[in-house]
Amino acid sequence: MPTIFNGADSFHQLAVFLGRAEGTSSAMVGFQLANTLSENGAVSRGLCDVAADGALRGVTEQTGILPAEVGEGKPFAGTAIVSMNCWGFSPEIFAKLDERFSRLPRSGTRGNTGEGGILSSRSGFGPHRLRGDRREGASDL
Repeated sequence: MPTIFNGADSFHQLAVFLGRAEGTSSAMVGFQLANTLSENGAVSRGLCDVAADGALRGVTEQTGILPAEVGEGKPFAGTAIVSMNCWGFSPEIFAKLDERFSRLPRSGTRGNTGEGGILSSRSGFGPHRLRGDRREGASDL
């Protein structure tokens, strides 16, 4: 059985949010960086850019974060909000994903993550594209 690091409260928070949400909604549970470190070495975390109203503006992957680098007067604030990839989406996402996947080329790809694949930075579909679409005013996922 896989280990779940996010904890039951993370899933409860997502359920509460999505239970109150209307229309197309999404959420990410954020964690304080200091609470996500490992005594066994460096970690990689998604450092979140969060607006004053709590809206997520972006996530930047940071690799090699050591516990000694986190805290007051250090490169990383212990209170910095990070992503542990605990996301929740309203059911409307499935129709939108289906529509976007259907627009992908069906030939000439090299698997699902390589060059030209569906998750490739060269493909037309990936997290970087979703964020870009949103900034340009296209429909939200």
